[in-house]
Amino acid sequence: MAKYNPIVGDKWRYDPKSPAAFKLSRTKIELFCKCERCFYLEVRLGFREPSGPGWAINSAVDTLLKKEMDYCRKEDRPHGLFKEYDLNIKPFNHPDIEQWQNSFKGIQYVHPDFNLLIYGGVDDIMVNEKEELVVIDFKATAKRATINSRDDVWGRGEAYKRQLEIYSWLLQKNGFNVSKIGYLMYYNGEGVLLDFVYAHMWADISASKGSGLAMKLLKLLTEKMNSTQIAEAHVLAKKCIDKNYNDC
Repeated sequence: MAKYNPIVGDKWRYDPKSPAAFKLSRTKIELFCKCERCFYLEVRLGFREPSGPGWAINSAVDTLLKKEMDYCRKEDRPHGLFKEYDLNIKPFNHPDIEQWQNSFKGIQYVHPDFNLLIYGGVDDIMVNEKEELVVIDFKATAKRATINSRDDVWGRGEAYKRQLEIYSWLLQKNGFNVSKIGYLMYYNGEGVLLDFVYAHMWADISASKGSGLAMKLLKLLTEKMNSTQIAEAHVLAKKCIDKNYNDC
């Protein structure tokens, strides 16, 4: 893990006397919306707040969805989810799409009045039947409640709405015709079903191959199961072995 350094480099501090355009990311705009004092401390004075832990699962979901979208982009067709929800949109083909998705480059626009280079890395961009660009963003969470409206997501989705608006504004400033509608592809993990019988089955098979860890697991599982469940697990283990571990 990288050591926390509270000092921001000079090029990331705003200097009103500098003739160069100051790079202001979408995330820094969001920081201002959440905490103006925090924004000033970091962007003007150079003291950044400690970063939180990484979002490994969320990043993995983003990566997989981008790969799916790239596949659809090559075939010039909508993603299956768009078809399922009757959305007539498909991935937008543009030579700069990879740059727009890069969080360090993103879609850029220099505001002439304030000499700010405003930028943000978008998850992906679709195009609809009117040839309007449609911004989408991937989200991942794990909660028991279903997600049907903005009331079901963190902060009623206000930060996510701003995110889509900033990306749309940047595209407009780059001369594109942009739809007023954007989409969040919100994935909710349902978790894994707790099944002692199947856990015992696989542990039983592994133990029969000499796995010491599986033997310890069998002991723990046996303490949580009744005799009927254990007998069922043994039957399933034998069937699985007889089928050469197919369709177990």
